[in-house]
Amino acid sequence: MPGDGGLGRPGDDTNNVHERRHTPQQVAAPRVRPTVQRGGGSAPTPEPSAIVRLMAQSAQEPHDVMTLFCWRNAKGRPLVKRSVAWLVAMAAGLSLLPGCLVSRERVGLRELGTARVGVGYDVHVDGGIALLSHNQGASILDVVDPARPRELGVIPTHDACFGVFHCGARAYVLDPSRGLLVVDVSDPARPAILGSCRSPGSWCELDAAGDHVYLANRDGGMDVVDVSNPTHPRLVGAGYGADPCEGICVLGDVAYLAMGGAGVHVIDILDPLVPRLIRVLTEPRPAVGIDASDGLLAVARHARGVSVYEVSDPRFPRFLAEVSSRHESLEVSVRGDMVAVADNMAGAMMLRIDASRHVVGVGQYETGAATHGVFTDGRVIYLADGGCGLVILAPRSGGPSG
Repeated sequence: MPGDGGLGRPGDDTNNVHERRHTPQQVAAPRVRPTVQRGGGSAPTPEPSAIVRLMAQSAQEPHDVMTLFCWRNAKGRPLVKRSVAWLVAMAAGLSLLPGCLVSRERVGLRELGTARVGVGYDVHVDGGIALLSHNQGASILDVVDPARPRELGVIPTHDACFGVFHCGARAYVLDPSRGLLVVDVSDPARPAILGSCRSPGSWCELDAAGDHVYLANRDGGMDVVDVSNPTHPRLVGAGYGADPCEGICVLGDVAYLAMGGAGVHVIDILDPLVPRLIRVLTEPRPAVGIDASDGLLAVARHARGVSVYEVSDPRFPRFLAEVSSRHESLEVSVRGDMVAVADNMAGAMMLRIDASRHVVGVGQYETGAATHGVFTDGRVIYLADGGCGLVILAPRSGGPSG
């Protein structure tokens, strides 16, 4: 294994379709990323006249085209030939991939509350407290009542902040000039920076588990910081993988890396100092955002919407669906049966996954500004919004249970 804590570089021979981007900053600013659609399920069989109406209207209602793939006769065979549905989809401006189906249920989203604290970049919520990074730093907000979020305190930073993670009395913030900040937020009104660790490259996203923080480095792969001593966090592993890493999430002893054009790398981190590649999920477009929870993995993809996988056994991920978004899928968040998507200028998109692991509903909400980050607790969606900072949404009806 190479140096830097014994982290290897598997995948060095993988073709890198992204040009490496080196910036003078230690922490990378959020990158605007782009967007499309699929899934698994069944829908009620309509009358033939309904098929004709749908095909005639699909150019005006492109989302309804997906139901063409879901309609079945009594024997379970497609009621509409795939070639016909494909032509309708093309006329509606959609790009569909074969093999998976989405049964679309109209699920509206409504705004619960907002907090105007700058241009939002990323958000993470724990225990009724939201940590929001924005163009003026990072704010701590009380969101116990989602209809009335209020700012409790501000983490002192030198500039705009980007990736954030919050758990209990500890918060982690990516600061452009100082790298990773370890912050005591036991008193939200008076947050205190305990220590910092400078980046060896360009950190853009982070996740934490135990005494380690795992960071996505756009200059190459995953880095690991030991925070067992919060006043002296130290880099214990750097440069896992040669390709730019755009997003990262940790679920148990497994880390999932959104490696741009190199797809999704599934990594065994039972020993954080010696990560081991389990497998690579190939994506037709660069993977730019990622999250996993409750056996589900969601991947935001450059110009291809969102992919959803079942990862109860991370050695054998099972593809469930691909769902299009209206604009550019930048980030995803998964909790329970809800997948929330930051859809850039189209605001937020919500997917619902049923007990059979089928995508059964899609909702959309436009904020009127760019949405960069997203977090969901399974009931409520929190958006890091470019217009007012924090926007809080919930399903109008038929929403997922928490």
